[in-house]
Amino acid sequence: MTIKYTERFNTLWNIYDNTLAHGKKGSKFKALQAFEKYKEDEQDRIIFDTKALMRHFKQSFQPDRLPHLTTWLNGRYFDQPIPSQMETKHVENLKECTFDNCHVAVHGSSYDVCSRHIPSQHDDRLREAWKATKLDRNSTTLGADCREYIKSKGYNI
Repeated sequence: MTIKYTERFNTLWNIYDNTLAHGKKGSKFKALQAFEKYKEDEQDRIIFDTKALMRHFKQSFQPDRLPHLTTWLNGRYFDQPIPSQMETKHVENLKECTFDNCHVAVHGSSYDVCSRHIPSQHDDRLREAWKATKLDRNSTTLGADCREYIKSKGYNI
């Protein structure tokens, strides 16, 4: 059995940039099935909106967040609004955190550090608590370490 891909679908398939979808578009046949659920006039709109969104995502600062094309169609990802130029300029003008080469975006023009590094009146108490538990809050096993610590103190979890 030979699968007949329509010209409209092939246009969409070629527009959908696999570099923005972790290098994989997914199953072409399943994407075709999802695409054919829509009427022809809506298919044209899907192609138009997808093309505009692909252009926007290529210029975006986090372009690698797209699902397979089948999920894109079934989840109606093509319906998402495209940010205006003003919103895009705002994103481009974000500063980076200046704390120990953190490089996380700083939201708000009056700050020089990200939300994790804004000083708080509780900082000293929290530092003392972490020292007392001898737990590493940057550990990849922090959750398990905390549960073990709580069990060692006689609490049930």
